[in-house]
Amino acid sequence: MIGAVGTLIILGLIFPFGGAKQPSFARGAWALVPMAIDALIVAGAYVLVRRWGLSTAWTDQHSLGLAGGALVGHTLCGVVIAHTAFDRYGLVVIAILTVALVYLLSRRITKRATTESVAVPVS
Repeated sequence: MIGAVGTLIILGLIFPFGGAKQPSFARGAWALVPMAIDALIVAGAYVLVRRWGLSTAWTDQHSLGLAGGALVGHTLCGVVIAHTAFDRYGLVVIAILTVALVYLLSRRITKRATTESVAVPVS
C-alpha cells in the first residue's frame, strides 16, 4: 500500500494534469517546487525503506508488497492521465493483471517460507 500511495503522490506532483503545461499547475520557476518536494519524499522514502529492509522482521513479502504497490500505483496514475478510452481500459487491465500476478507470487513466497521453516537440515 505504501508503494502505491507513494508512487501516486510522486507522480501526481510532477506530472502536468488536466491540461496544465507544468507540474502541479505551477508557472515559471514555481514548477521547481513540486519537483523539490518529490526529491524530499524520495529521499525520505529511501531512508525509511532502507531502515525497514535492515530489520530482521523484513521479509520477501514486504519487498513484494512495496514493489507491487509501486507498479500498481504507477499504472493507476496512467489511468488518470491517459488521453483515450482505449488507453484507460488497457491500463485498467494491466493493473488488474499486476494485482493478480503479485497475489500469485505472494502465495508462492508464503508457501516457500513455510516449506523452509518446516524443512529439517540433514547432517
